[in-house]
Amino acid sequence: MLFGSLSFAQNTVGDHSFGLNLGSHGIGLDYARNMTENVTLRGRFQALPFNLEDFTAVELDGKPTIIDANVKIHNVSILADWYPFKNSSFKLMGGVSYFFNNEVTTDILINETIYLGEDGDDADSEGDFVFYPEDLGRIGIDVEWNKVAPYFGIGFGRAVPNKVVALSVEMGAFYVGEPKVSMTADGLLAGTEESASDLESTMSTYSIIPQINARIAFRID
Repeated sequence: MLFGSLSFAQNTVGDHSFGLNLGSHGIGLDYARNMTENVTLRGRFQALPFNLEDFTAVELDGKPTIIDANVKIHNVSILADWYPFKNSSFKLMGGVSYFFNNEVTTDILINETIYLGEDGDDADSEGDFVFYPEDLGRIGIDVEWNKVAPYFGIGFGRAVPNKVVALSVEMGAFYVGEPKVSMTADGLLAGTEESASDLESTMSTYSIIPQINARIAFRID
């Protein structure tokens, strides 16, 4: 039944299905309905709540860091699947998505203790200046993209199964525009937030977010 999406039959107008999605944008639900023999219309919701705490495998300018990250991507989409070839499950997809949340927030702490003075790293000697990670300060970076984004993609598998259940795979991308970046900093790092514009300029090329998605559909009779 899982390979019902690969069967060689055209869409039947008026048939519809309920689908479960799992992919790079999290988990989701959708509803699909065959509008013509070649076009299926879908409404889809996806959510990607992701939190990362005390991640230590990244260095900043050679300094070890502790990173907390919060990814929030929630969207609804209206998609049209077009099957250009008769008796084939290959499809072209297009549509538009609205993102309730489309941002990544990070908190970066330099995980290093710095000793200044003639005695080097001997913190107990007089005359030394010791700066612990919390003294150095934290950098907060918030990246946000457009809320409305067009979507284009390709896939294999019918949105509405010819049988009871079907599996499909989809690949595409959202055009979300240039990101907006804001920064905060405290401690000895205060003032570095002025480089937010430089970071925003560096990330300006990241205006397309790719997506790969697996879908299992259940025909509604």
